[in-house]
Amino acid sequence: MLAALLALLAGWFAWSGVAQLRSDARERDLTTARDGMVTAVAAAMSAQTRALDAGLKRQDVQSALASGNAAAAAAALSAGIKGVEQAQFLPTDLSAAYADPRSFGYARLTLLEKAVSQDGAVAAVVRDEGGARLGVAAPAALAGAPAVAYVRMPLALLTSGLEQAQVPGGAYLALRQGGYNVAERGDTALSGSADVLSREVGKTGLRAAAAVPDVSRGPFGLSALPCLIGAGVLALLAVVAMLLAWGKLPQLRRRTVAAVVEEEVPTLGQTIQRDQGGRSAAGGARGAGGGRRAGGAGHLPCL
Repeated sequence: MLAALLALLAGWFAWSGVAQLRSDARERDLTTARDGMVTAVAAAMSAQTRALDAGLKRQDVQSALASGNAAAAAAALSAGIKGVEQAQFLPTDLSAAYADPRSFGYARLTLLEKAVSQDGAVAAVVRDEGGARLGVAAPAALAGAPAVAYVRMPLALLTSGLEQAQVPGGAYLALRQGGYNVAERGDTALSGSADVLSREVGKTGLRAAAAVPDVSRGPFGLSALPCLIGAGVLALLAVVAMLLAWGKLPQLRRRTVAAVVEEEVPTLGQTIQRDQGGRSAAGGARGAGGGRRAGGAGHLPCL
């Protein structure tokens, strides 16, 4: 019974230790995937802002801007940047956007304001044409007046890093902007706790959110390595207890057999007493028979 109890305890400790090791390995793999995604997203954002800066410096774009032809400048800008879905130039007062910010898109409006205030190219996820897109904006000058350039890019340029990430099974990884999930992969049930392992994507306003399932600590709050050491010690004790039990079993059997033999086979003293009792009984019987014969002979008539 002791050996069985020790074996059960060893199995409990071992199972807990292995479960924690697997959880730690999954978290390491997820952290690697998260960091890789952060690097890819940051590179994509930087590449698009550089592309817009370079596009605005093109001679055909500058010529159209100088002449005040916003449509020609937008067309030249679109031709010079790969993957552009739309390009436009807006005055910095953004009167059209402020007139109906809901239809224009709050995120898109915020992006344009940020480009003007920072006087540099910026990128963000915006809602445009009924869906999420990558928006890039930068300050410009239209016929000498302050303006802001805006280009709409496909979101896949930003989410490809997440799609290529090696997300381990049972984990969760997402690209978020504020409280909005731009894209996500894995077990969505973990999305509520994904900010625990989150990491910011530079100063872009994006972040990588990640989560793994919670695995409870081992017996008595032990971590993985102490659990495995404890399992080994308990297993060794179980083997020792089993060996001791098997070693004592023949002795117990011999003692049991000896007790049975001791009960069935009479001792030497019992044998002598039994023999003496038998001889005494036989002698008494012969004495009684001889007296009867002697008495009878005395009463026979003389011949």
